[in-house]
Amino acid sequence: MKVYQAIQFLKLTTYIKIDGKDFEVEFTGGVKSPRRENGKYSTIDPKVQQALEDSPAYGIKWRLVYDSGEPEAPSFVEEKEEVDLKIVDEVTTAQEAKDYLKNEYELGWKEVPKNTTEIKDFAKQHRITFPKW
Repeated sequence: MKVYQAIQFLKLTTYIKIDGKDFEVEFTGGVKSPRRENGKYSTIDPKVQQALEDSPAYGIKWRLVYDSGEPEAPSFVEEKEEVDLKIVDEVTTAQEAKDYLKNEYELGWKEVPKNTTEIKDFAKQHRITFPKW
């Protein structure tokens, strides 16, 4: 897995070309306080990693901050499991969603989404849906 971080942005949505098609990349989770930390994007897909690193924006809008050294994507079955949405029916409010994400992902106080938009972005990034909220 590789983790990339936006250089100037708390949140950045951009597109890169993979096999001639546009692929959306969202750097999320950035915080202003108590210490600024810009948005991040992680992937295990070698095609996405290569496209990010070959992009003219690499080093200008984002940079590589972590590389686990595992060069291969998981098998098709593992990839399918990762793509499936996790449906959480018991969440009905923003506060419940925030608490659920904090507990489920063992987030520290700096990492917890601060508002409705950040909660939705975090859930989208982690393939979670709250249908009753």
